[in-house]
Amino acid sequence: MTAGRSFVSLLVEQVVDRLLTITNDLGFSTFGYADDIVMIVLGKFAHTVREIMQEALNVLVKWAVKECLNISPHKTAIVPYAYWTVHHLDI
Repeated sequence: MTAGRSFVSLLVEQVVDRLLTITNDLGFSTFGYADDIVMIVLGKFAHTVREIMQEALNVLVKWAVKECLNISPHKTAIVPYAYWTVHHLDI
């Protein structure tokens, strides 16, 4: 066992690694650290992002049920970001 890491943290890492493999293989950008998971969805339109994110969440929920895990809505956050390009006109 690696120094400073508990048996429980190693088990969590193995379980979360399976989720990362599943979601990344499906084309979702998913990252994990300890028991935290980040899913990044990009799209040009809000409805497109919403549809892709819902699909990713459906995969996450199905995985959690299979692994007998719960997803805590109190620890879940959606953080939308937008990027707009401002064009300057030289008159």
